[in-house]
Amino acid sequence: MPFGLVTAPAKFSRCMRRLLHGLEEVINYLDDILIFSSNWEAHLETLGKVLSRLERANLTARQTKSMLGFRSLEFMGYELGNGSLKPETGKVSKILNIEVPRTKTQVRAIMGLINYYRRFVPNFAAITAPLSDLTKKGKLNQIVWTDTCQRALESVQAILSSDPILRLPDS
Repeated sequence: MPFGLVTAPAKFSRCMRRLLHGLEEVINYLDDILIFSSNWEAHLETLGKVLSRLERANLTARQTKSMLGFRSLEFMGYELGNGSLKPETGKVSKILNIEVPRTKTQVRAIMGLINYYRRFVPNFAAITAPLSDLTKKGKLNQIVWTDTCQRALESVQAILSSDPILRLPDS
């Protein structure tokens, strides 16, 4: 596929989705493939299936980018492992070090960053409503950062810095 095509990422994603369809223990995002298993034998079996499908499609897996046999790892902004999911530590640090925004554009950037982890913040929409209000159409690009806005941001920061973890339900 030629580089630079606007539709290339979508087409590649669709191709990978079709290629890996039916493999329950596999998640992919563009060219990143995550294989998760309950035991080593199942993991090796699924890995074999993935590599086989890649080979049939004339695709390869780069050994230097591959990580095998890890009980936990970072993937797409999350730390995964042992039946749990939590925000990546580096991303939480960025959220904790957010500077007070002065423009609507900066507030939108903050909202984009914290929205990615909304599943860890109970009542996210209610807590962040003062921030969302700053981004509404018709408002000036320069914003007024109030104490209410600061408390909303600090609430999200406190929750995310408390090491929130989502766990798989017991089966």
